[in-house]
Amino acid sequence: MPRLKFIFFIILAIACSQAPLLARTNRYETIDRHALSTPRLAEQSVQVLARYLVLPARNDEEKARAIFRWIAKNITYDTRSYFTGSIRETGPDRVLRDRTAVCGGFSGLFKSLGREAGIEIENISGYAKGFDYRIGKHFRGPANHAWNAVKLDGVWRLLDATWGAGHLDEAGRFVREFDEHFFLTPPEQMVYTHLPEDPRWQLLDPQITQEAFEKLAYLKPAFFRCGLELESHQDGFIETENSVTVTVVSPEATVLSAQIIRGNRIWDETLTFIQRESDKQLIYASFPSPGSYVLRLFAKAKNEPGMYEWALDYLVHSTAQPAHPPGYPEMYQAFSEKDCFLIRPMEGRLKAGRLHSFCVRIPDAEHAVLIVGNQWNELQKDGELFQGEVETAKGNVQVAAKFPGDSKYDVLLKYVGY
Repeated sequence: MPRLKFIFFIILAIACSQAPLLARTNRYETIDRHALSTPRLAEQSVQVLARYLVLPARNDEEKARAIFRWIAKNITYDTRSYFTGSIRETGPDRVLRDRTAVCGGFSGLFKSLGREAGIEIENISGYAKGFDYRIGKHFRGPANHAWNAVKLDGVWRLLDATWGAGHLDEAGRFVREFDEHFFLTPPEQMVYTHLPEDPRWQLLDPQITQEAFEKLAYLKPAFFRCGLELESHQDGFIETENSVTVTVVSPEATVLSAQIIRGNRIWDETLTFIQRESDKQLIYASFPSPGSYVLRLFAKAKNEPGMYEWALDYLVHSTAQPAHPPGYPEMYQAFSEKDCFLIRPMEGRLKAGRLHSFCVRIPDAEHAVLIVGNQWNELQKDGELFQGEVETAKGNVQVAAKFPGDSKYDVLLKYVGY
């Protein structure tokens, strides 16, 4: 018996012995578990590996998934080649042997394994907004990335095995972290980061130009994972005098935070303010002086632990010096938890000795007050609105509310009188 067939029968026996463990509980759990538990014996050649990976697959999509998941776990991005520009040979046999590759090796191995598995796959080359991308960059010269298209049930779908395997951190080190977003990514999402040299592989109608691609907002996988949609600003470039309000459609379960960045400096957090209105979140940003800034948005699921994830960048060009100190009031946790909405004043720094008009929507609150020093000023209730005019003084100025069942007032917002 030829050695290749002998090896295959051995791994087939191993796979069959594992079958009772592969109870399916969600879309890809069974095929993922199979791919992640591939024995070394099945990894001796592209042909044997492909046959093993697709053993439990019921259709071409599961075949593609098994190959994608195995590559994501087992192939490491070749950072030395990437940073030196000295790219080693990227043939599938070499990549399988050495377990390292740049993007061309990832996409080439995926195509070779897929061909052995009997599915139709194409390699795609083009521009991608990867490790060294900063919003506003223009793409010149040869293509800088490679990914794949796979034909499933007669329809071409997109995937990126390199980015599915992980990413480079700020120090340029490869971090293996499986990213579901890059398996069968919808074309209307993929186009925010990937532009093929051959426009037909956009899989879009109408297709976009390179100029339009460069102008798009920089959307990261977390933007789509958290169910966000752009509403007010589709392009990634915003020109304003000294402030802007961006609106995104957002599920109730998603919470956001934002930063203003210029060069290597992250500016004071009071330069941004976020509040929800129905199915949208409004992101306010103000800028301390004329110049170019990055407005960066982070997102996470409200009730899940963990850090906020980078979701979006805009490049904002501020053209005028603000007439008043920039920034917004400091928001306390209760403000967002109670679904409050600030109408006025939006300025976080208030001139002392002047009357300022306050209006805040505070659902379910019994009372709301404005605390200036030791002075508590009752705000008038009109349904969910609480409003009134108060003369401010130097120091902290706080908006607080009392809710049914609570014995104390919750602080919602803090201004600074100057």
